[in-house]
Amino acid sequence: MIILMLLACLPLIGQSFDFNGGLGKWTATGSAFDGQPVRASGILSDRLAPVTVGGDYWRGMPFPLGQRNEFLIATAALHGEGATGTLTSGPFELSPEFPYFSFLLGGTRDPSGIRVELQVHARKDGDGGYLTAISATGPGYESLRQEVFRVPEHLFGRTARVKIIDESPAGHINIDAIRFTSARPDAHPTSVWGYADYHTHPMNYLSFGGLEGMRIIWGSPGGNYDDYVRDPTLIERDLPRCIRGHGGGPLANPFLNAAQILQYRATPNLLLFSHGQRGAPSFHDFPSFKAGTHQQMHITQIRRNYEGGLRLMAGLATDNSGAEYLTSHVENGNHVGLVSERKSVEAQLAGMVEQARLNSSWMQIAYSPEDAREIVLHNKLAVVLAVEVDRLGTYGLAPDQDHEAEYEADYLWGLGVRAVTPIHAADNLLGGAAVSFAPYNWLNDLLHRKKLDMTEDELDLDPARYFEVDTWKCDGPVGECVQLHLKESQQNRLYIGRCLESFGRLSPCLKQNEPWAPYHPEGGHRNKREFTRFGRQYIEALMDRGMIVDTAHMSDKSVEGVYSAIGGRLARDHPECSGDLNSNTAECNEFAYPAIVSHAHFRAQARYGARDFMPSEYDIGNHNLKLMRRVGGVAGAFVAEDRIAGGNTLAFKNDCALSSKSFGYSLDFAQRALGRYGAGMATDFTLIPGAAPRFGPDACWAYHMAEDPGQEKKTGYYDFDAQDKGVLYRGMAVKRGVKAGPNAPLIYYQMGKRKFDFNVDGLAHFGMVPDLLQDLKNLGAKLDPLFSSAEGYIRMWEKAERASRYHRRRETPR
Repeated sequence: MIILMLLACLPLIGQSFDFNGGLGKWTATGSAFDGQPVRASGILSDRLAPVTVGGDYWRGMPFPLGQRNEFLIATAALHGEGATGTLTSGPFELSPEFPYFSFLLGGTRDPSGIRVELQVHARKDGDGGYLTAISATGPGYESLRQEVFRVPEHLFGRTARVKIIDESPAGHINIDAIRFTSARPDAHPTSVWGYADYHTHPMNYLSFGGLEGMRIIWGSPGGNYDDYVRDPTLIERDLPRCIRGHGGGPLANPFLNAAQILQYRATPNLLLFSHGQRGAPSFHDFPSFKAGTHQQMHITQIRRNYEGGLRLMAGLATDNSGAEYLTSHVENGNHVGLVSERKSVEAQLAGMVEQARLNSSWMQIAYSPEDAREIVLHNKLAVVLAVEVDRLGTYGLAPDQDHEAEYEADYLWGLGVRAVTPIHAADNLLGGAAVSFAPYNWLNDLLHRKKLDMTEDELDLDPARYFEVDTWKCDGPVGECVQLHLKESQQNRLYIGRCLESFGRLSPCLKQNEPWAPYHPEGGHRNKREFTRFGRQYIEALMDRGMIVDTAHMSDKSVEGVYSAIGGRLARDHPECSGDLNSNTAECNEFAYPAIVSHAHFRAQARYGARDFMPSEYDIGNHNLKLMRRVGGVAGAFVAEDRIAGGNTLAFKNDCALSSKSFGYSLDFAQRALGRYGAGMATDFTLIPGAAPRFGPDACWAYHMAEDPGQEKKTGYYDFDAQDKGVLYRGMAVKRGVKAGPNAPLIYYQMGKRKFDFNVDGLAHFGMVPDLLQDLKNLGAKLDPLFSSAEGYIRMWEKAERASRYHRRRETPR
């Protein structure tokens, strides 16, 4: 029934000039149209992709022009620019039954030399020759944009023709699907090309107390890229040698040492050990794939990633009050002054807007999917503003809770936010967080107790507020159940005192709590907390505005709550649909609101039946993936995947954990689960490692994360001798022990005196994503689906906007 209704709405087609049957009655002059039309699948990224970092990972991919047919006109496809000429259709009569003239047009913007014309006889009797009635030039980019004109009534009954003109030696034209229809044709989205990063933190140096001078994330992301081109030494100002503790309190240095994943090295004393501090000018210690507390998204690194094909990134404001509290100084006798989460969010979002303004020639904030599409089509980087913090639901300004969600959604919208992670590391007013990581449990206790500042004696009188969990005793099914559990003896609490780590000074301290009996060690833990009534109101408010709903970090019960809200909305707006997303027809689910997971590990790839790398509630289950696909959502596969299971199903073996190979297997799993447009990447540089190298002393680093590194190293996931086909660089010698691949040489990235080599440095920073992709290409990975991820994100966002309550453009900041 739905299909029949849609077919009844399609416009009737009168005169049509598609090119699947060749040029037919078209008449050509000059040489520009020799060999036309061309097969769309033969137009490759080699000619059209604006990648400037060298290499060949981006070559040989079909470049989606957004054509409607198999063949089209593309004057530069065969001969390049330089040839000129015209192509003129045979004559036909304009009919009032088909008043809409439309076509898909791409290419050079040059009204004098590149254009499509509807030419009409000057007189109805045919005398006087042809005059131009309608004219359009190229949009300034390769992809095809739909142009629609209504033919003036006084021209009906006259003889007309279509003329395609390429008279520009330096330009070209792409055209397809020239039609005259009875009604205005539906919008035809213009496809974009490029990969997307669904989860980044460009301004994280302002979080974790950064606004008060505590630089848990050391260094600044810089300003205008052009300034660094003129003076490369400016980067030394942004990432100088760091100081002990990064300006924090007595526990800041142990925290930084732990965050540098040094806890996996069996370091006996994190207190005395100091992480590598050498920044500029040698940059010997950082950026590093292990140095998650140092700047890894400098503007020069963002620029290199963009030059490598990055065309969309979601920039998230983030924070963690637990990390800030633990690394702070005690003030005014017995108080830790935390930066307001709202203040931190506002500063980070403002920083992203200012960064885009300073680099407006190649970077722009996207406030709508239409914005994002146009930005990418004009060969710029689209940045989507987003939030990922712990206390959402408390920003509302209205005293009536029934309306508070509306106020907070409007507040975020006014800041430019278009993507929201409603629940982060701890439970909040909306629902429960995924159980995954012991320090998040400590954070949950901190945020929900009577007051933040407690002495050890006060702490003993106040019961802990840890996650309440269900224990899931199962060995399967693989891909669904969880096995990770919070250990009874690893639950700490924060207090103010004179602990050993602070050398007797008054400081935030960690107190190991009594063994927590509810955390039974014989099964996996999931959060008991239900998705709340207010949580549903909050999701409804986001959906009303067409905002992107990100279920990352949610407990299974909260994820169920989100999809229940989506199903309920579908049944309300489309009574012909049941709202059951599991059993709805594809036509019904086409109306469903999408949900995403911006950064994802997958339960199906976790290590079942072992003590290390077990599946947790944070990992995305197969049922979640199924629902995500049915509603048109997307997921970002982590570029840093530790020891994941999975057979050797790709062109290369899964034998180097945490390296590009692990990412390759994770990305392939996501693409198979969600389809070509369903999977992007997530770098998420903040306190976590990047992908490890495959060569050198840090190769296949994941075994360091196991309880028994030596035993883990003996498994089949660490075949150091088998690594080959590394990245070849232009002008840089191959390091000892590296077996370089056959790729067209990549241009290396340099900071100060350091030349970065992915083979031995891994994904040290955001600018080395092109190197990661080249490594995967050398191994035999097929990357063209990844280069559809910017298109996939925009399609998802467009679907959210269509399903929104208002379905209209709201006022946005500019």
